[in-house]
Amino acid sequence: MPPKQKLSDDLLLTASMDKTAKIWDPANGACLRTLTGHSDMVWWARFSHDEDKIVTASLDHTAKLWDVSTGQCTKTFEGHAHFVQIAEFSPDNDLVLTASTDKTAKLWDVATGECKHTLPTFGDKVSSARFMPNGRVVLTASHNNQAQLWDPVTGELQMTLQGHKDWICFCCFSDDSRMAVTASYNKNAKIWDCSTAQCIQTLPGHKDWVVCVDFPPDGAVVATCSHDKTARLWDLRTGKLTHNLAEHTDWVRTVLYSDDGNSVLTASCDTNLKVWDPRTGTCRLTMKGHMDDVRSALWSHDSKSILSGSIDARIWDATTGACMLTLAGHKDGITCCDFKND
Repeated sequence: MPPKQKLSDDLLLTASMDKTAKIWDPANGACLRTLTGHSDMVWWARFSHDEDKIVTASLDHTAKLWDVSTGQCTKTFEGHAHFVQIAEFSPDNDLVLTASTDKTAKLWDVATGECKHTLPTFGDKVSSARFMPNGRVVLTASHNNQAQLWDPVTGELQMTLQGHKDWICFCCFSDDSRMAVTASYNKNAKIWDCSTAQCIQTLPGHKDWVVCVDFPPDGAVVATCSHDKTARLWDLRTGKLTHNLAEHTDWVRTVLYSDDGNSVLTASCDTNLKVWDPRTGTCRLTMKGHMDDVRSALWSHDSKSILSGSIDARIWDATTGACMLTLAGHKDGITCCDFKND
């Protein structure tokens, strides 16, 4: 067993189709730990908010909890009957939320590894699941065209968000926990009031599946992206389109605001990433270098760098677009990546 030692406060995490996750040193690109134990692709990986644990989700039907210092698995969350695609820590790090294609989400006790609640989603696979930023509610989205709000303490269903006419593939909350957003294969996204389950806005206009949505820190202009090769910005008050970000040449898989709200990041199957000015809709930077689809991308907390995952992982300077570091070592494509110290 590797000795338990304090690693750098700044670490990177990648998950891969090669059945492993890896912890990296962003200073020199060295692989510090390889997390082995899953028997199928690792589809998701996240640092805990207290930064000393990692959770991974795998197509082997399990999620696993890991010690960051040693790279050792400390818990295996077993109970799903099919692929586990998402695993998230609660804001207080006491619970892990998993979402599966077995038509359920589950809440797990981090201390004991026991399943506290199973959240049934009424007949179809769970495509997305999130904790509310204040930790009081869990949101799940399903291929039954609905999303549900749950009490994580009791496991009871609180409200159902109804209105989409096709599969919901993504959901998340606004930073202030007042609103939720869902993205659907019916080519639109919907904004919901979390206190009433009422649809505030429907954002139509994409010509293919909407696969990702993000709220800015101020909640004013929502970003969506689609398999129609575009991302779009919408005025939340009016539901009107403000900018169509249309320079990618293949599906756009990710759209994310920087934490300072001054930039929007898109990642595409055209192998490129782009940074946009949300005020003007103009493309500031194009980051080229990946040799395959960019499957995962996110901002550092200080908005100065970007981490992306494809066949390899790369760290980019968010001001110049220069590739600062390439993380090579996985034997198959990267599915997910994360920053520690965010």
